[in-house]
Amino acid sequence: MLESRNLSSHDYGEEVSAEIAEKISNRYCKELTELSKTVANYLK
Repeated sequence: MLESRNLSSHDYGEEVSAEIAEKISNRYCKELTELSKTVANYLK
């Protein structure tokens, strides 16, 4: 995620942007959802 964030700080063109968008949709959202559940359970 950090690498994608760093890349998105600069303009590397449409191809890199599309790759980052795909990672956000297909990977990072799932990981962040799981993290959210874990934190919520920890705080109960």
